[in-house]
Amino acid sequence: LAGFEFARQRALVRAHGSGGRDSMKDARERLLDAAVCVIGEHGIGGLTNRRVCTAAGVSPGSLTYHFATQHDLIREAVITFVAEESQRIREIVDTLRDSVRTPEEAAIAAQQAISDIALGSAEIGVFEVYLHAARVPELRDCAQDCYAAYDDVSRERIGGIDPERHEDLPRGTVVGGVAI
Repeated sequence: LAGFEFARQRALVRAHGSGGRDSMKDARERLLDAAVCVIGEHGIGGLTNRRVCTAAGVSPGSLTYHFATQHDLIREAVITFVAEESQRIREIVDTLRDSVRTPEEAAIAAQQAISDIALGSAEIGVFEVYLHAARVPELRDCAQDCYAAYDDVSRERIGGIDPERHEDLPRGTVVGGVAI
């Protein structure tokens, strides 16, 4: 139920009741948020149109209007989540950039940032989709694009560290806000 509640809260924040095209866009965004939360709560096998529509607070017709297939819904939901998460990571790194001077301070700041990550239904849902993409060819390109987006954030924001000066720092990628 926590995932549904998260999706409903985001839907309320996004819904401004302006009608017309804006309403259609809001419904689409609510469906995308809800899909990731439903996957996180019930797994890929539990992703049903009814659950997504209930969590998003929209009619079932809205889902089929915006997404021809479940794969389309999943792909767009994960891409949207990763774009928002990438921006959040950029903002965290930018905030820390001026205050972190040593590798030790960077390690402490990274540990705190990871501790602050809320691991809710949406985050779990994205990891579930990554696992599902390993079995479903239609979603592999989406998972690869998402990993590439996290790598870009890592290179773009964290890549400013001089590797010659700090060769003791581990190298890796950032996935779902967590360095691997």
